[in-house]
Amino acid sequence: MNLKTCSKKKKGNANEKYEAADELENEEGSESEEETDEDDEMNESDEEEDRTEDEEEEEDGFDDIGELVDTAENNNDVSTKRKLDVQGGKASKSSKTNKSDLYKAPTVEEMNTLREAQTLYHSNLFRMQMDELLSTISLKAKDRIKINQWREDFLKFIQQKGTISEKYEVSDTSWLLKKGLFLPVPSSGMPATKGVFVFAPPTHLEFVGSFITNTANTQGKVIDLMITLPKECVQAGDWLNARWIVKRWQYLSWLALLLKDSEDLAENLSWVLPLGEPYRPVLQIKPSGSLGKKWSINIHPVPPEGVFQLKQFRPNKNTVRQSWFFNREHAEDDIGPVTPHYNWLVGIDLVFREHNNLIKETIAEHPNLYQGIVLLKIWLGQRALDTGYGGFSGHIITMLVVHLLKTRKVTVQMSAYQVFRTCVLMLSKSDWTNEGTTMCLEPSDTCPSLQVFHELYQVVFVDPSGFFNLASTITKADYYRVQYEAKLAIELLDSSSVDSFEALFIKKLEFHETFDQMIQIKLSQKDLNRCLSNQSSINEEQARLDFLGDVRSVIWEDIVKVMREGLGDRINLIAPLRGENLIWPLNEPQPKQKKSLTVGLLLNPNLSAALLTKGPIADDPEVNSFRAFWGEKSLLRRFQDGSFHEAILWGEPKDPLGDRRLIPGTIIKYLMKNHFKLNEEKVLYIAEQTESLIRLTHYNFENKYGTGEEATVAAIQAYNSLTRKLRSIDLPLKITSVHSTSDVLRHSRVFPPLNKAIPKPGKTCAECKEHINKKKRKTYTESFNVAIEMLVFLEISGKWPDEVEAIQAIKAEFHKQLGQQLKNDGVTIRLFPGFLQIFWEGYVFQLSICYRREIYLRRLVETSSGDWKEQDTEEAIRLETEIEILPKVSSALAGIQSIHPSYNGAVRLAKRWASAQLLMPQLPPLAVELLVAQLYLSPAPHAAPHTPHVAFLRLLQFLAKTDWKSMPVLVNLNNDFELDDITELNKRFMTQREKLPHMFVATPYELRRSGNSDDPADVEKTYYSRLLATCVNPGLWLKEVMPLSGIDTSYFMGHSTRVASVNTMTVKFRALLSFERVYGAQLKHVHIYFLDVLCIINSLMTFKCEENIKEKDICSFESTQIFLPYGIKSILNLFCIRNDTEGSFDIEYSPQWVHLRNIKNIVRRMCT
Repeated sequence: MNLKTCSKKKKGNANEKYEAADELENEEGSESEEETDEDDEMNESDEEEDRTEDEEEEEDGFDDIGELVDTAENNNDVSTKRKLDVQGGKASKSSKTNKSDLYKAPTVEEMNTLREAQTLYHSNLFRMQMDELLSTISLKAKDRIKINQWREDFLKFIQQKGTISEKYEVSDTSWLLKKGLFLPVPSSGMPATKGVFVFAPPTHLEFVGSFITNTANTQGKVIDLMITLPKECVQAGDWLNARWIVKRWQYLSWLALLLKDSEDLAENLSWVLPLGEPYRPVLQIKPSGSLGKKWSINIHPVPPEGVFQLKQFRPNKNTVRQSWFFNREHAEDDIGPVTPHYNWLVGIDLVFREHNNLIKETIAEHPNLYQGIVLLKIWLGQRALDTGYGGFSGHIITMLVVHLLKTRKVTVQMSAYQVFRTCVLMLSKSDWTNEGTTMCLEPSDTCPSLQVFHELYQVVFVDPSGFFNLASTITKADYYRVQYEAKLAIELLDSSSVDSFEALFIKKLEFHETFDQMIQIKLSQKDLNRCLSNQSSINEEQARLDFLGDVRSVIWEDIVKVMREGLGDRINLIAPLRGENLIWPLNEPQPKQKKSLTVGLLLNPNLSAALLTKGPIADDPEVNSFRAFWGEKSLLRRFQDGSFHEAILWGEPKDPLGDRRLIPGTIIKYLMKNHFKLNEEKVLYIAEQTESLIRLTHYNFENKYGTGEEATVAAIQAYNSLTRKLRSIDLPLKITSVHSTSDVLRHSRVFPPLNKAIPKPGKTCAECKEHINKKKRKTYTESFNVAIEMLVFLEISGKWPDEVEAIQAIKAEFHKQLGQQLKNDGVTIRLFPGFLQIFWEGYVFQLSICYRREIYLRRLVETSSGDWKEQDTEEAIRLETEIEILPKVSSALAGIQSIHPSYNGAVRLAKRWASAQLLMPQLPPLAVELLVAQLYLSPAPHAAPHTPHVAFLRLLQFLAKTDWKSMPVLVNLNNDFELDDITELNKRFMTQREKLPHMFVATPYELRRSGNSDDPADVEKTYYSRLLATCVNPGLWLKEVMPLSGIDTSYFMGHSTRVASVNTMTVKFRALLSFERVYGAQLKHVHIYFLDVLCIINSLMTFKCEENIKEKDICSFESTQIFLPYGIKSILNLFCIRNDTEGSFDIEYSPQWVHLRNIKNIVRRMCT
């Protein structure tokens, strides 16, 4: 007997109670390749049955939902292989199809399905994926039978064990503590409650919510059970002073004590806060046996009918007396302020039964409706919009569908997709913050009006009774987030170029990837009390009464309100981070609620970096309120049109873009100090932690360098100026166009070239003191300036020769004439055989004359018979790439920057990271640029990023989570991909996958309409990159380093042990660096072997050079400060080392220049 069998027997007969359900399910049939005898199925051993259930559990898990896309792509007849009944999960018995059935005419249902797929979806795959998703995550029929059987056993157990107890004082909790259980509510904050409580078995048990509407799914894995308390447990006066709240959790504690020793029913018991309310805990039961591995059951107690009246809990009434809560003497005017939140907290239990009956009558019998609700729940869950305080819960979305059905905006004839789309469209266009929605079509005289609800709540969605707001806990910020996601969903559904199914239902959205910047405010209890007392907009007594002392949410709402008002048009959205539902065991007290608020900012790219916040005109009545809000920062300023306005200046006009992007954080820090007396130490601004890696901190500039955008723009301006100069030169053939393939002109050079010599004193910049050696230097190392490539095309002429060698001679002559005229105008030039170097406005430009017909001439190959035929050659492909394809790609990538200003910083940060991880030899720089461009051109399920920081985080997730084996990256530059092109590329990618590289990136600029379709070169469009079997897993860095304490920038420096090899996760790896021509000298070969990935890196360099260094000279060094950023193509002076010296040295790499520092000993010579 093995250990598994022993463990099963120790659990008793927990599984035997559900054998009937398993046998019934087996008799009905399941998907299998061979039919087995019924007697054999009923006589299966317990061990085999458990193993089967474990395997089914893995198949049913929502974590594997990402595999549905691959399944749908590989199985074109998914819907015919797996048909489901109305319960949503039971597979039909496989049967042999008659040959005659293949030629039968389609049924009406099949015709409707085909018509719907053509009119509603952009592809048939979406329909198959949706059906597969619904069938995979739905509650299986076997589990439904088990859950019903568990309810019957639970009711019997309670009736047998649960006898009427003696009377207890409500405030007495000693009986609970003696049994080893803790209070499931906060121990402090609410005073003791008066009253008497008697424990008695419930009168009624009923499943509610998703179970009865067939919308339960494996995303939540929770079933709700409503139990009705007997009248002996509840008195008519329990509506006052939180008595029902206390009795509610005490009754659940009594049930927990009964179930604690019942191993046949409950394997585990815990408390959970499904709505984020600390005083409304729910008992969660994990059933014994295989059922508990898949599902948990939440117990919701409700009062008996007729005990309370709905009008007692109107939102504009007070049900918590001041004399009780604040321990004051009773007075005649003790009614106090209204308590809308508490009234909802109690009242929602009163209408729980009615809501459930309405949902069951409306939806349960219509599969399309409840399948549409399942899609809505998945959509909300993947965005974490349905959890925690302020969440858009599944109950709210279900009631919304019921409301749309009652108002005839949704019909029972609609498909699940149409129900989903209609509901999301309604959310995107409605405004519950100003014009609330009510389900009470015929309100009584005692029902409050919508105006009353709007005065007391931020978001209004009134339930059918007319007394309660279903959106009571939802704030404006939460609602605007849902509305924003709904608008994105509609855009995805309307787009034919995006895989909307995966973006809506498969991808999990992370908060730090969704928002451009984040703010975290950490407060102590003392800070909370001070904020509550000092804020004139908050009634402190009402807040404490309404929330029973837990005023965190009141403070958070006020902080978010101040942020929204201060940022104004700088942001498109501000939303708080809602945590997951809190859960804890019975033998522990309720965990302390976090006193920190995390807020995400979605920036307006056009206004977020504005230097000025402009207020009202001087004589406007709103001036006083503007001054009161902004305090001493507000000043009266005169504008160019002669008007005087109150305004706040947040920077200087010369400030670089990298600094101006941080203005929202500056505003928030000032507002927190001005309104809430919070120092900057309490506010963590997450925006620039990664962007600091593309700053130049070693030198002080006259004009701030920032993150390099201004340096790139200066280089582009010099390029445009030189282009105009070239066009004015008189040549035998007129210059028709000038292009560039330089990454500087693509805004992607990590450290763009600077236009003056560095670091000579008194010029553009000076070296920082902390980087100066103790010994004064007598000389300075010359700076390295990368050459910016320029391609010059001349007008067409019939005088060009047809020989390649002759064309080279003609081009050399044009270089000579061009250089001579520039030299005559005082321009420094240097002539080379294949190009011309021009020193213009402090930059080095490398100019090449291009002749397009040369591509054709290089394709001509002489056959054995002496004839000439056209075919691709290595030289022709290289030339075509250089002068035809790369200029188009470069122009398209540069165009992204004009639309998305953050692209510049994002792509440079990505290349910096890729180089630091030693991925550049395998991952070419242009491939990195295309991957970043994909995040802007196809950002689904997000909007395009507006900061380099968030774009980089998305890139890491994209690299870590993309299945490169089955997914090509088609970068649709300028929308030049046609639908047929995408289809053909995907088809060839799948058929020729084994011959293609591990990572496949394509653009529209090398599509070949003809050619051998079996040749993998025909589908290697534009630029692909080979990334060996396993690359760096950036997701690991996101989880370990991204906590809100900051960013570990050492990850970029190559000092982390997580710098994995590109082949396997080993400690040994190698990288190849190539250095090119500088001032006429060239390093032929540089090879670095990294033998250790710890902080001390031992490097072995082998050099082959034309001059200064002999072929077999080998230099070895150790350094804890080694720094290898992308951007250094060639340095000569670094390797001009004397051969007669010995020792070791420290080395420092800088983006623009290189210094030999701290020469301790002398370089020693070794021979291989």
